[in-house]
Amino acid sequence: TAGQERFAAVIPHYYRGAAGALVVFSPDVLDSLEDTITWKANIDKYASGPEKQIPVLLVGNKKDMYDENLYKQPSEAYMDEFCQKNGFFKWILTSAKENINLDAAIIELVKRMLEYEGRFQSPKPQSTVSLHKEPAPAEKSKGCDC
Repeated sequence: TAGQERFAAVIPHYYRGAAGALVVFSPDVLDSLEDTITWKANIDKYASGPEKQIPVLLVGNKKDMYDENLYKQPSEAYMDEFCQKNGFFKWILTSAKENINLDAAIIELVKRMLEYEGRFQSPKPQSTVSLHKEPAPAEKSKGCDC
């Protein structure tokens, strides 16, 4: 929220051409996990299509707060089911503050993007036509070879 409605018209342009996405939730914001469903729906609507679904990784930030028992960590079973039900390929807990699992999240997404990339590339054409005229081979002159 916080003024996001004003930008609703331009949001689809930011999704166009995406090859993958991270959707982040935070334990200290009520309904943050449930809000990820809306973000995923927007990704499916604007970045994906009927022939192409891009990989979307669900990221729970502020893992350090779970580790300090400030918030109850969601169970693996619950998160696995949430991901399967809502179309996320996987979930991971991170901490930007403590630099925990940030690289792992990006690596996981990029690996999945590379797997997906091969599925959606157009086949290479069998024959091609050059639109640039090749220079004609130089003819030998009957005169001097200098």
